Amino acid sequence: MEGLMIVFERLCLRDEIMASLNPEQAWRELTTTSPGVVARVAQAEREFAVYQRRDGVFSRPSVLENAKNMEPAAWWGMYGKHLPL
Repeated sequence: MEGLMIVFERLCLRDEIMASLNPEQAWRELTTTSPGVVARVAQAEREFAVYQRRDGVFSRPSVLENAKNMEPAAWWGMYGKHLPL
C-alpha cells in the first residue's frame, strides 16, 4: 500500500506543477510536502478510501463483476470517473 501512496504523491506533484502559472519554476520549487500537493494527496487518499470501502457505485454487484472482466482503464472510466483520482 505504501507504494501506491508514493504514486499518489508523485502524480499529485505533477498535477500541481502543470496547474501552476509557471510550470518551469514550479518544477524547481514544489515538493511532495508543498501545501498544494499535500492537499491533492489528501483528496486522492479520501477518494481511494471510497473505492476500498466499496461505497456508492462500488457496492453494486454488476460493478464488482465487471471489475473481473473489463480492462482496468475501461472499468475505471465507467465507474470511477466521478472520483478525480
